[in-house]
Amino acid sequence: MVTNNFSKSSLDLNGKISLNMPTALDWGVDGRLYVTEVSGDVKVLTVAFGDPNPNDGDNAASFYVTEAETISLIKTIPNHNDDGSSSGSNSREVTGIDVTAQFDENGAPVLVNGKPAVTVYVTSSDSRIGAGGGGGDTGLDTNSGIITRLTQTEDGWDAVDLVRGLARSEENHALNGLEVIQELDENGHLVSERLIVASGGNSNTGAPSNNFAGQQETAYSGAILEVDLDQLKTMEIKTDGGRQYIYDVPTLDDPSRAGAEDSNEPFGGNDGFNGGKIDPDGPVQIYSAGYRNSYDVEVTEDGRVWTYDNGSNNSWGGRPIGEAGDNGSTTDKAQQAGYIATNLNNGDGNGSDTINLENGWNPKNYDQFHEITRSDDLAGRILSAGQGGAATYTMTHPDFDEPLTLVYGGHPNPTRASGGEAGLLFTPKNGVEDAFLLVSEDHYDAVIDWFTTVENASGGAGAGELTPAYS
Repeated sequence: MVTNNFSKSSLDLNGKISLNMPTALDWGVDGRLYVTEVSGDVKVLTVAFGDPNPNDGDNAASFYVTEAETISLIKTIPNHNDDGSSSGSNSREVTGIDVTAQFDENGAPVLVNGKPAVTVYVTSSDSRIGAGGGGGDTGLDTNSGIITRLTQTEDGWDAVDLVRGLARSEENHALNGLEVIQELDENGHLVSERLIVASGGNSNTGAPSNNFAGQQETAYSGAILEVDLDQLKTMEIKTDGGRQYIYDVPTLDDPSRAGAEDSNEPFGGNDGFNGGKIDPDGPVQIYSAGYRNSYDVEVTEDGRVWTYDNGSNNSWGGRPIGEAGDNGSTTDKAQQAGYIATNLNNGDGNGSDTINLENGWNPKNYDQFHEITRSDDLAGRILSAGQGGAATYTMTHPDFDEPLTLVYGGHPNPTRASGGEAGLLFTPKNGVEDAFLLVSEDHYDAVIDWFTTVENASGGAGAGELTPAYS
């Protein structure tokens, strides 16, 4: 029986340390509490229970800090602008942490000062936040998501950026919570380990809009990702500006940067024009797609994986043009033949958006709780799901001979769904003002045919509103 009859108490910092806007925390196997601050510091607290000051006349027992340490190695990650140039700042938005037992190269547990050593995994991204109703673009790096490993040593901490170049929205959606899955043998030695991490979406409901500065979804945005830590261990540790790193997410060839190898890769997402690409043989794969902004993930002792998603906001941006679904009232639209999910903007009632095919639409996309366990981890068990069951799809995976079944959370990502046919939204000004969709010659006719279908539909856009007019 589960009860909600909890009590609460405060943690007395006891003058040992201060906490400024903490975002995540985790207990380590060393018995210490690890807390992240939004600006990038990781605070390490030794906590006791009892009377923090026996001489003050107050004998009340409480939880209190006896020792504290600050790790500032995330704060030293340099930020970039969205064109790849240096921003000159180091402030990072940190929203996720996981602390695991540390093992040596032979899989044996490591001790430091007679206690179990830990490895700390932290997610961070550019701390700037833009967008809003006017579509303001701060120039933050939309490829600034980084997963960092902090390894405890006898002398302190060693930092390696495991993965660089993951998605970051112009709003505040970013890399969020994460959890490492470690498989141990009967002797307690490490056999394998991988990491599950939540990656926030770049849009409100799938289509670019002013409230997300005209940004489009990219390959790794709006999804729960899996990182193969064993594969990363086989890869070379490199150095960039004195900082160690291992893997850079491959990116598109940005037409605004000369040469096939864009400068300062993988940084400077250029609102999707230099967005990440999925490497089918790389260490970062999609574990479950379709989440607007999952803040955390949880892996239970029986190997099931769970997340919760933050629902859409009214008038912050609509669905991809012509996508079927609930109209926010009592009617479900049937999907028309030839549907193509594109990155053309659809503002959903925002008066400064040029396209509003769902003006006044209420997405009714409330916060949701999902079991997202993939078929290999589910191992024949039944997936937990609400009314109507879970939406699933199949995908090939480099480590498996047969396709895997993945859970789909429902948040659209045209870039993953349609590839080249999704196009790239060119936004020359703030937000979607004077924006237009760029599509290659190979896909142009198919996209024009689809937009024409939408224009001709009852209640759709007017003639020429989505397609160019020709004489």
